[in-house]
Amino acid sequence: MSNKPTLGVKTLTIDGFMSNNQPVEMRASAWLNVPKDKQFDQQANAMLEQVKSMIIDNRISVYVNLQHRTGEDPKMWPTVSKFPLFPNTPMQQAAQPVVQQPQVTASNSIEDDEIPF
Repeated sequence: MSNKPTLGVKTLTIDGFMSNNQPVEMRASAWLNVPKDKQFDQQANAMLEQVKSMIIDNRISVYVNLQHRTGEDPKMWPTVSKFPLFPNTPMQQAAQPVVQQPQVTASNSIEDDEIPF
């Protein structure tokens, strides 16, 4: 299991977070997890891995809206920042040797509905 976040954004700034009159550069990260009571449940963990794969394969992002909770009415809470979190691609394994595929030749049998590549 990797500690690499499922989603993230490398660089963002939030209005009001300044250092020496310059915006502070931040990073946001997010992990997908199963509930603690299901952390050893193989089926729950398999489903989690399937969801992660679908997010990464389809480049699905999550849009985050941070609001400052002031008062009782959520409609009146000011937005602090909005930003997308993008899927992180898993680290690639060491390069695998390239296996040459057999080429289709006239001597190979190809059905009429097959397209040779």
